[in-house]
Amino acid sequence: MEIKGNEAVDEAPKNATKFPIISLNIHPPASDIAQLLVRLIFKNWSSSWKNQIHDNKLLKIKKEPLPQRKKRYEEMKIARLRIGHTRITYS
Repeated sequence: MEIKGNEAVDEAPKNATKFPIISLNIHPPASDIAQLLVRLIFKNWSSSWKNQIHDNKLLKIKKEPLPQRKKRYEEMKIARLRIGHTRITYS
């Protein structure tokens, strides 16, 4: 007992094997490429941060260059406190 349409469904994979070249025009989404670029940039930045030759006071305190806080102002204030750069020390 054969169901109508099954012949076409069964024949399609057989015909597909006859084509020697399969072209895939699949491109990754832009978000994946952006994430990869960010990861590569951070890896490069992090390695240059850790391999600095000159005396970097902040490197002794902070092992990674990325900020821990969302606001730049907070990060700047905490970094200045850590390295001892305040108005009290310069007055």
